[in-house]
Amino acid sequence: MLPSRRPDWWFQGRELLVALRIRADLTHGDVRAADRFFRDSLAAGEYQDLYGAAWLVAEVAPDPMVAGISGVWEHVERFRGELERLDFAPLTDRYGLLQQQATSAG
Repeated sequence: MLPSRRPDWWFQGRELLVALRIRADLTHGDVRAADRFFRDSLAAGEYQDLYGAAWLVAEVAPDPMVAGISGVWEHVERFRGELERLDFAPLTDRYGLLQQQATSAG
């Protein structure tokens, strides 16, 4: 079955495509579509691939926050704690950088 017929199917590397689509939606000014796709994809990713979902949040979190999408920072904080517990060192470091950026910006 084709992926387009199974929107809940999370395959290896899907987070890369999701990040690209979110950025494309934001670039075209479609904040609502970006928000919906981010949340739907994150739910599917968390269920099937925690690392992929965490990577997605780390990769795109600053863009939706800048666009005014609410609730994104809560995902960053939640995944940060989860990654430390699971010892995903490279992503844990990346979330630390997000924390530093947020602290210096606000």
